Amino acid sequence: MKKTIRKQFLFLAMLLLFVAACRQEEPTPTPAPTFTAATASATSTTPPLPPPTNTAQSVVEVPTNTPVPATDAQIPTATFTPAATAVPTVIIRVVDDNGNPIAGATVNLSNPAAGFAASFATTDDGQAVFTGVNLTTTTYTVEVSAPGFQSASREVTVAQPTTEISISLASGVTGRTTTITNLRNGPGLNFDILAEIPENTSVPILDVDSTEEWYKVISPNNLEGWVFAELIIVEGDLGGLDGEDTGDTGGTTPPTFTPVPPGAVTAVPTPSGTVTVTATPIPITDLELPLTRPAPIAFEVTSFRATMNDLEFLLFQMGGLLDRVAQEGSGDCNEYLGYYVQLAALPTYSNVPGEWVDIEAGFQNVINSVLSTNEPTAQFCVDGGVGELSPFNYSLARNGINDGLSLFYALRDAADALISQGG
Repeated sequence: MKKTIRKQFLFLAMLLLFVAACRQEEPTPTPAPTFTAATASATSTTPPLPPPTNTAQSVVEVPTNTPVPATDAQIPTATFTPAATAVPTVIIRVVDDNGNPIAGATVNLSNPAAGFAASFATTDDGQAVFTGVNLTTTTYTVEVSAPGFQSASREVTVAQPTTEISISLASGVTGRTTTITNLRNGPGLNFDILAEIPENTSVPILDVDSTEEWYKVISPNNLEGWVFAELIIVEGDLGGLDGEDTGDTGGTTPPTFTPVPPGAVTAVPTPSGTVTVTATPIPITDLELPLTRPAPIAFEVTSFRATMNDLEFLLFQMGGLLDRVAQEGSGDCNEYLGYYVQLAALPTYSNVPGEWVDIEAGFQNVINSVLSTNEPTAQFCVDGGVGELSPFNYSLARNGINDGLSLFYALRDAADALISQGG
């Protein structure tokens, strides 16, 4: 009986060991928590905080404004595009007296202080349009000219976005005298003086001769005649003038100057109180050099000042002809001697007022000096008869004219200053 109980006890113990071994291979479940209801008490005691430890705690980051770099593939880079700036535009319309558009007119718009200058021709509708980033809202000068019309100028203040103005051009071309100017009945010094036009006088220009050295104008007292172009500042465009009307010459060819013999020059008073020169034509081969200057005439300020203009014209003509001879190798002796003889025929004066003595003496010195330095060239023409002028003695003759012009300009300025002072 005891053996049986011992065997059963031993078997039971081995069975328990086997079951325990099997349970160690499975996870031991965590026992479910139990909640015990808190018992209310008269006093509430705050449980103590756990002691701090060095264990890192989980922290939620607060975003900041620091930009986070990103690649082009992640976030596109934003670019700033400024708003377009409005560009001022100026529209200038050019019309005639009747309001009709003028095509091909030249329109200049400028402001030197702003560094702006531009030029356009008007279209068929008479408009010139200026636009660009260089235009600013400031004041500009507009200058307009067209063939056959008087020029016009005015100020325009540019505004945004568009400024439009209309400019009317008067028909014709005008000129302004730079000094006292002779009005002659033909384009040349051998034509009679009709009147004198005061300095700084505006006159309509009707025509220009074929040489472009003389303008046909209307004087303030309504006389038509011709003036030396060098004494006129043109206000307008001469392109509309045909250059075919040469007045009393009967054609487009300027008059041929016929030389005069010594002693054959006569001073003739004209209704205007000035002096013109008449000459008795003779063949060039009969000229005797040096030429004799005319007898003195009474000095008169206005007449003398006008004669100074004649001297300037002759010096220009002689010098220009000599330059053409040097460039082309030949020239017309008849034309050259015509200028030379007219130079000698310019008046001499008597009864010169004291304040004018030096100026009149310088005037005569210019004439005599140019005659002397050009005499060899003139003699060449006389010896060879009417024919071709050659570059013979060109330098001596041209230098004499240059020296004469230099002295003449000083005399002219002195004369104008004296006249302005009432002398």
